[in-house]
Amino acid sequence: MLDDIDHETVIYPPGATILEEGDSTDDVILISEGTAKVVAGASELDLAQVSTGDWIGEVSALAGGRRTATVIAETRVVCHRFTGDAFEEMLDANPAFAEAVMSQAAHRLERRHLLAFLERLLGHLDASIIADFEEATEWINLRAGETLFQRGDTADAGYFLISGRLQEFTPDIDGEMMASRDITRDEIVGEIGLFRDEPRETTVVAGRDSRLVKIDLSDFLLLANRHPAVLVPVVAGLARRRPNPKRVNRQRTISVCVAADVDSRLFTSRLVEEIGRLGTTAHLWAARVDAMLGRAGVAQAPHGAPGDARVAELIHEHELDHTYLVCEAERRASEWTERVARQADWVVAVIDPDADDAAIETIDRFFGAASPRTTRVLVMIHPSGTERPANTRAAVAPWKPDHIVHVRTGSGPDIGRLSRILAGHATALVLGGGGARGFAHIGVWRAAHELGIPIDLVGGSSMGSPLGAGIAVDYPLDQVTEYVSELYAGVIDYTIPVVSLARGEQLTRSIETALGDWDFEDLWRPFFCMSTNITQATEVVHDSGGVARAVRASVSIPGVYPPVAFGDDLHVDGGVLNNLPGDIMRKRHPTATIIGVDVAPPRGPGARGDDPALSVSGWQALRSAASKKRNEHPGIAAMLMRTMITASVRQRKRSVERGDFDLYLDLDLRGIPLLDFDLALQVAPMGYEAAMPRLEAWLSERDED
Repeated sequence: MLDDIDHETVIYPPGATILEEGDSTDDVILISEGTAKVVAGASELDLAQVSTGDWIGEVSALAGGRRTATVIAETRVVCHRFTGDAFEEMLDANPAFAEAVMSQAAHRLERRHLLAFLERLLGHLDASIIADFEEATEWINLRAGETLFQRGDTADAGYFLISGRLQEFTPDIDGEMMASRDITRDEIVGEIGLFRDEPRETTVVAGRDSRLVKIDLSDFLLLANRHPAVLVPVVAGLARRRPNPKRVNRQRTISVCVAADVDSRLFTSRLVEEIGRLGTTAHLWAARVDAMLGRAGVAQAPHGAPGDARVAELIHEHELDHTYLVCEAERRASEWTERVARQADWVVAVIDPDADDAAIETIDRFFGAASPRTTRVLVMIHPSGTERPANTRAAVAPWKPDHIVHVRTGSGPDIGRLSRILAGHATALVLGGGGARGFAHIGVWRAAHELGIPIDLVGGSSMGSPLGAGIAVDYPLDQVTEYVSELYAGVIDYTIPVVSLARGEQLTRSIETALGDWDFEDLWRPFFCMSTNITQATEVVHDSGGVARAVRASVSIPGVYPPVAFGDDLHVDGGVLNNLPGDIMRKRHPTATIIGVDVAPPRGPGARGDDPALSVSGWQALRSAASKKRNEHPGIAAMLMRTMITASVRQRKRSVERGDFDLYLDLDLRGIPLLDFDLALQVAPMGYEAAMPRLEAWLSERDED
């Protein structure tokens, strides 16, 4: 076989360097006579000895990149040196030979990664530590989405993460498993299992393709007895552990698949440019990976091949060096497209509203390759000047994405909003209930706009819902105050109070006029609102389907307006259980900057006399009102409103104390009657005046940080 392939015969004296670590050549060498040692790393530890019949340099030839080790002649060494192309010709001609060489290359690359890990972990190494580690440990390869261990499992082993990323999940106060931290390279996972058998307290899942070494409790104790230095980083890891941090790290990998009728490279580059304003950002695509590793087609290396590990390492190094890594998938089915879907924290599919079958199939494959726990974002591209999206709900039904973002071609604000959402730097506005005092939200929005604070996400409850929906629809700011004033004038259409004080007809008409047939999925800004299901006694988050009906339910003050039916259940005002849903926004967007606007009265109605009567005459109260005398009892409207939000006061307090809000604006709007909805023109400027100085001070503090 060798006689048919071009090669060069080279003789090296003892001590000569045959291959140099870090060199970029792709020559492959067959040793025909003599012995040599393979060393690597700053410690120049011996990795192996090679002799007659062994191949060296095959890792770089197969996987690309620079040399991973240095080879030094111990005796006189006679070698046959082949170019990378000639070596590839041999592999193609002999499949059995190719399989054996690739297996050898994968094993050598594995050992090199273990050595690099141990050097980072322990610093100084010797050959005995490497040998003992290899004997004690077992390699574990996890695909994105696979579970390492679950809460309740017996903790009988620990794991060292060599490459990739894991996510740890812990139960919140309601028992729901929530992501508590990201585990990155060189961290120790499940280290409690290295000291005693106890049930696991958390669940750990691969956030992307990951490689670990597992060590059982008994083997670890033996290893620690021989090499006590191993205990230091393990104990240090335990000491540094901070369970249940409030925020997940913003650092993330974002994979983008453009199936829309736009230039993929141009769109992704524009997105990278915008994300780059928020942190250091790298952009990888298949051809660029091939060029960086100096090996055509290596980006398409299948799972388990030497090139697979090299590409994974390249991606990982870019993750370590940058806050954000944007990987551009291909529109066709390929190993690269599946890889970047598995390697991402967020997968982003870009599609036209009228996508054809080919585009739909592309997104099916892309989303299908990602881990079930990966955040899925669907970006709808619209022509420049589009007034409103339509029929998005039906278009996205096959995928059920976590987030939908609409982008008009050439729109800087739209691509900016998308980039902030993807980078975890979105600004969210959460608007609470408080009757007519809710018109102050318009002033807060205006103040934020003037200060250059972009509002990317909106959530609301009670009166915060219709005004939040107006922001999500993107009504012109200079028109919204007068528009809302006209719409909400006279919305309490009193009736015989059998079911409620008001018929609700005028309120329904106003909301439907303002929001028409908008679906949540069509809104320019992602939006949700709250209602209370009094049939099931639960809070409900509305984020899909018709906006108008959900908003109408969210403002149905019990006793003032009739409840709204959803199926067999009745819904009333969201303020009954959650009047300021910062907790909901925080769960949906853990790293967003959340501004909560609380317009509820700080205190409820009090007694208006030394000893108000234990019974009251409605006629007497009416005469007192007519004669403008002070009534000993608060009005029914104030009682209903305050009673409604009393149940949610504790929830709001917990949310504030927990840190759900980055800025909590509790606006003092005393003197504004809760149900006087004719005061929009008066209340909106009050909100502006109250919010502006606090927003300015907050921005100044952030700039100093």
